[in-house]
Amino acid sequence: MIPDPTDASVCFATDHRLFSSDPAASARLTSSITVNFSDGNLTEAPSHVTGPTHVYWCADGTAKNPAKSAGKDQMFWGTPAQADGAIQVTLEGQANNPHVFASPNIYYAGSFLFDTSNKKLDFQMTIGSFPAFEAYAQLDGGDVVQLFTRNPADGANVWSLISFGGLNTRNVAGSVSF
Repeated sequence: MIPDPTDASVCFATDHRLFSSDPAASARLTSSITVNFSDGNLTEAPSHVTGPTHVYWCADGTAKNPAKSAGKDQMFWGTPAQADGAIQVTLEGQANNPHVFASPNIYYAGSFLFDTSNKKLDFQMTIGSFPAFEAYAQLDGGDVVQLFTRNPADGANVWSLISFGGLNTRNVAGSVSF
């Protein structure tokens, strides 16, 4: 459990899990999209899910309030763009602790470029230094491929969610072939 930085008597539960490619794994924020690469159209609506945040009394572990999920109104997939045998899609997501008024957001943003001729996915992401982040991709129902996993940055905590113009963010980039 993570103590509330403004009230030491209150704690928030973590997801108590390791990194997982299971799309049903618990998480504070999850974004997914399926794109048909033959025509660049979406085959299903982009999805954003915010998992429930649980708040407890730290002293005895009893629930302080019912679990709540953050809003999804600040989570967006861009419209896929197709040119020269490649498809690009962008992503931005952020949401805060629904139990704490005006709490800072967990944040991530990125760009994904899939070259259809060599089945290569390039990605560039900006993620917060807290909490942990992970990303996965799958092609045509094949194996799920890990793009990246990142634990919180050394020394990062809930105060690290505060990001003024990119402070407390880090960049992740790479490519995978299918």
